[in-house]
Amino acid sequence: MDDIRELFDYFSEISSAVHKKDAISEAENNLIRAKMELCGNCQKWMTIACKKESLQKTGYKKGPSMNEPACKEFLRSVQSLNLIEERTQELKKLNLE
Repeated sequence: MDDIRELFDYFSEISSAVHKKDAISEAENNLIRAKMELCGNCQKWMTIACKKESLQKTGYKKGPSMNEPACKEFLRSVQSLNLIEERTQELKKLNLE
């Protein structure tokens, strides 16, 4: 009977390690996405200053541009900086556990 308990304990440890590795991998991917220079992470996005959201000669907007690659005038928004910090802390916490 003890052998079965030891076996279940062993598989439980393996399962916990796999779940932790998956959580770390997901947190790393979330951080990578948060650091990407996309229009939606720019402080000019959805404002008059955004070239991709500006009106064309036809009167129509060029957008939507949220997940478009950023232009040369990219300025990271405060919300994006906060998200990067949040994702970094999340990853550090998982690595310390």
